[in-house]
Amino acid sequence: MCNDELTQKDKVILDGRVYPAIQACVSNRYKIVLGIFAYYSFISTSENFYEKLKCTNINLYVSFIFTFFVLHNLVNYWLNNRDELKIETKSEIKWTDLKKWPWMEIGFVIVASLLIWGGYFFVK
Repeated sequence: MCNDELTQKDKVILDGRVYPAIQACVSNRYKIVLGIFAYYSFISTSENFYEKLKCTNINLYVSFIFTFFVLHNLVNYWLNNRDELKIETKSEIKWTDLKKWPWMEIGFVIVASLLIWGGYFFVK
């Protein structure tokens, strides 16, 4: 679609809200992965903390928190992407159209969930 077909209001919405929100979701991916690796590397290198961890459920809580972050990021990305497509194409996006699904973000959710819960069961 040519930029001439977008109204000035649509350009402001895309440049001011939608694109930065999508970029934030992408940068949050890297922060989540870094947090996962930082948490489990801290556990694996600290023998004293590792012994205390066996007696508590903190690892379970941290796994739930990271899973929430991953799913929250997916929902934000999905909704922002839907808004972008709605503004640019001026049509309603159908959930059954698999080509418009955010496959990169869905793949990230799968891989991050495997890392989170794999790490949980490895430490447990």
